[in-house]
Parts: sequence; structure tokens; C-alpha cells
Amino acid sequence: MTPYGRADSGRTQAAETDRGQEERWQRILSPENLNAAWQRVRANGGAAGIDGLSIAAFPAYMKLHGERVRAALQAGPTSRRRCGGRTSPNGTAASGR
Repeated sequence: MTPYGRADSGRTQAAETDRGQEERWQRILSPENLNAAWQRVRANGGAAGIDGLSIAAFPAYMKLHGERVRAALQAGPTSRRRCGGRTSPNGTAASGR
């Protein structure tokens, strides 16, 4: 029981937040969502990101590095900054778009 007479669910606010973030990342990284995003970018012509990777070069890049990029994204915030293994002109890690 909580001090207010409600049953305690046993979950902390932090645990609920972590669970929500994990579910959000699962939706973001789902193959369906990634494919839909890629189709939209390709359809509108897209533009190279800070790393300079063009829309035309992206499919080959993902064939070589896609699993590593997904694993880094799933690993958490520190890894997300380096998921593409590329460095931007200002010295920070770029996402490998």
C-alpha cells in the first residue's frame, strides 16, 4: 500500500520511464518504420547529412554497416552518437546517414 491507500504496483517512476523509452525505440527501429522512413526520404529526394553520405550511397552503406548501426542505436545514448562510425567536420560523431 502507498501512503495514500492505493495498491503499490511495485514499479518505480524510473522503471516506467525506461520501459516507455524501450518501447519507443522498438517502434522507431522496427523494420516497418525504418523502411517507411527510407521510402519517404527517397521519394522527396532527400539531401546528404552532415556526414556527406548521399541518398544514392545510402543503400550500399547500410548493406555494409546496417547491423552495426542498429546495434549501436539499441545499445543506448552513448553509442547512438557513434552509430555510423563517421566523424562530422566539427569533430563530433555523425550518425552515418
